[in-house]
Amino acid sequence: MKQIEQIANIVNSGFRVAVIESARRDTIVDLFEQYGDYYGQGVYVWEKGIGLQRLGLESVTIAGTRSLKDALKFISTSIHFGIYLIRDFPERRSHRVNVLLRQIAESERAGAGLVALLAPRVVLEPRLEPKVLTVACGEQTQPAAIPQQAVA
Repeated sequence: MKQIEQIANIVNSGFRVAVIESARRDTIVDLFEQYGDYYGQGVYVWEKGIGLQRLGLESVTIAGTRSLKDALKFISTSIHFGIYLIRDFPERRSHRVNVLLRQIAESERAGAGLVALLAPRVVLEPRLEPKVLTVACGEQTQPAAIPQQAVA
């Protein structure tokens, strides 16, 4: 139960975007799913090429969210509270992805939810860093170089 309380602390932190640096991303996803089941909140996971999928008994894939950019657009306009896990958050990403993350992080909409970026190491643009909760879980990883090229 202690781990679920730690997830609750992340969700209730007041941050709209969290970075969870861990090599154990499957475990983190499982804990968020347990949290969602316990508290009755929608938890979604995004995977490249698949899109956003709701976790739990009623697994549903959200149409039009295969790319990270499209998934973040969906999240930024959703009127429902949700916890959105971005599995294997890419080191290199497009300018538009960074803009959407910044918009989500700065959102003051009630019930906007949480976007959690999961990867062994996440490097954010400097303007976004103070607006993001960062949590390191498990083994420490080597710092990643700042990306030179962006991908969508």
